[in-house]
Amino acid sequence: KGNWGVGKTFFWNIYAKENLNEKKYVYISLFGISKLDDIKTKILNKISKQANIVNKIKGLLGSSRIKGVDIGAVISLFGIKNFKDIVVCFDDFERLSPNLNISEVLGVISELKEQYDCKIVIINNNDQLEELDSLNSKKLFSLSANKESKKQEYEERHRYSILQTNNHEIFKKYLEKILDVEYEYFPEVKYQIELFKKINSDKKYLNWNLIVNLFNRLKEDKKRNIRLMKHYFMKLEILEDILKIEVLKDLESFIIDEFLIKIFEELFNITILN
Repeated sequence: KGNWGVGKTFFWNIYAKENLNEKKYVYISLFGISKLDDIKTKILNKISKQANIVNKIKGLLGSSRIKGVDIGAVISLFGIKNFKDIVVCFDDFERLSPNLNISEVLGVISELKEQYDCKIVIINNNDQLEELDSLNSKKLFSLSANKESKKQEYEERHRYSILQTNNHEIFKKYLEKILDVEYEYFPEVKYQIELFKKINSDKKYLNWNLIVNLFNRLKEDKKRNIRLMKHYFMKLEILEDILKIEVLKDLESFIIDEFLIKIFEELFNITILN
């Protein structure tokens, strides 16, 4: 867990790429998913490609489509061993669709962990779930204020009252049963920049220590914001496109440092004094 914008998903994606077997790893963003079956299908699609389950299903059912097939039904046919130690990462709980019940989503996660020996990773900002519950409560109150609400509005009000105003508490209760270890991601700036260094290893001309120093000059609410860091590195990409990497390699280091500082000053509207 960690604050919004601190780079939890960014860190995890790099970690997963470097340390996990792609054949036994599934990443699921809950953003844009509106049906529980979509979550199950995504897991089964990924696992089935590696375990040849699709071919087995095709042989039995005459089709390679597995949409809507229950996880338990597939496992009972082909054995738990194909699912054992699969790492499934769930992200973006705060973007959960109003059509999804968080209890049911967490129920699927619990089932994967307890029944099928999958390894579960949950990335979340629990504070945002609490804020979302508050916003949805206000929406519910707004809908209720209309005494002449139509049936559709009543149904929407009812759905919000059941599904979307207590996600924070439901999430906390389920985590007590699901989680074995909880980590809070609140890295120092130098470790965040180190991640950018890993994915920009070809940029030998960059003064990484200077970049760390620049971001440490920002206020606390901005210095660890991964989106701002990405924006800065996008600006450096533009610089590279203009000057070309061959030219940058030949420039004196102090000139490149000036570029880095000026871009930073322009982006964050501050002045860096040596």
